[in-house]
Amino acid sequence: MSLAKKAISGTLWMSGISYIGFAVNFGIQLILVRLLAPEDFGLFALGLSIAEMLFIFFSFSFSMGVIQIQESTDLFDTAFYLSLISGFVILVIGGIVSLIISSFYSLPSVIAFFSLCALQPLQGCMSIYSASMEKELRFKQNAIVRGISTNLSGFGSILLAYMGFGVWSLVGREVITAFLMFIGMRLFSSYRFGKNFNRVTAKKLIDFGYKNAFLKGLGDSLS
Repeated sequence: MSLAKKAISGTLWMSGISYIGFAVNFGIQLILVRLLAPEDFGLFALGLSIAEMLFIFFSFSFSMGVIQIQESTDLFDTAFYLSLISGFVILVIGGIVSLIISSFYSLPSVIAFFSLCALQPLQGCMSIYSASMEKELRFKQNAIVRGISTNLSGFGSILLAYMGFGVWSLVGREVITAFLMFIGMRLFSSYRFGKNFNRVTAKKLIDFGYKNAFLKGLGDSLS
């Protein structure tokens, strides 16, 4: 298949699965609204909003750098290391912030916030596997993994909500999504971590990451 056909086919797959996922997610949300109390959504939304404010300052998007930067020595391994380190930095800072805000916010919101921070190392590594698939124009497999992970986690949250876990069913949804995405991307990606690190490549990725984080933070503040 030619490069153009691969790109068109991949775009169609990603668009199609995205539309299907939107419809399925809409149905899942309707069910969750019936199973959960309004305060459950409020508690989770509070934790999520605090996490997103933290992520603005650490959204280096090394996976985007992998896609846009020309191939260099140990590009993927270096990005993998940086994504993992960035994830653990968020985890540590998230733990400190959790201790600070625990005196001002309810425990479920604080735990939801910390859980989202704790998933960042895993999501950072997953993003590199995903980027390798995108760079190889394997959009079909990428879209399928995302669609399955999102929908299965949604059904999992319904099951948890039905069993009476309340706000934890929403936290569980994020956890299930992260693990399924990591496993799926790792399974279908041709990239395998080689434990190599290149300082020159790391500098390029960090420079790209800082610029991307600044632009993203500026855009979020203006929106």
